[in-house]
Parts: sequence; C-alpha cells; structure tokens
Amino acid sequence: MSLKKNYECFRYHLVTCLNYNFDYTDRELRHLFKLLKIENSELVRYALYCMIIKHTDDTQLLSTMRVQLGKEHNNYIKLITLDFWKRESQRLTTMDELVKSIGL
Repeated sequence: MSLKKNYECFRYHLVTCLNYNFDYTDRELRHLFKLLKIENSELVRYALYCMIIKHTDDTQLLSTMRVQLGKEHNNYIKLITLDFWKRESQRLTTMDELVKSIGL
C-alpha cells in the first residue's frame, strides 16, 4: 500500500469528523464543493459529498451537487452517496427518485 493511500484514509476520517462536529456556512460549503470537483480520492469525495449534503439548505448548491454526482465515474460512490442523501435529508421521497435524478 502506498503512502498516498494511507493519507487517503486519514483524510476521509478527518472530513467525516469535521462533518459531525461543526456547522458550515453556504459559502464554506461552496468552497468545499470546488475541492470535491478536483479531488482524486473517491473516499474523500464521498466524505465531501456527505458533508455538503448534511449541512446545506441551498437548493442551487444541491442541484449542482446532483449534476456533479451524475458525472461521478464510480457507480458505487454514486449509490452510497444517494443512500446517505436519502437518509440524511429526506428531501426526496424514494430512492428511485434519487437514482433517476442523476441518470443512473
């Protein structure tokens, strides 16, 4: 296992801890979204998706997140993010609606 992979796991856990211990402004979340778009690690991207979903009520940011999630190459990341989104936000009534919203 490469050193970079070890840090990937650490970064995932760091973002996850920050997710549950702090609140964020929409401006901070938009900045995190920019970081999500350039992040190479699927694990860290998942943690960033969850952080943004958990903390934003900005419909424009959520809509942009749906588009970005639709562009996600890894279908597993798409599905676990959608599952988190459904459990956390209760914004959509069924998993079927979420899956259709990103074109899976």
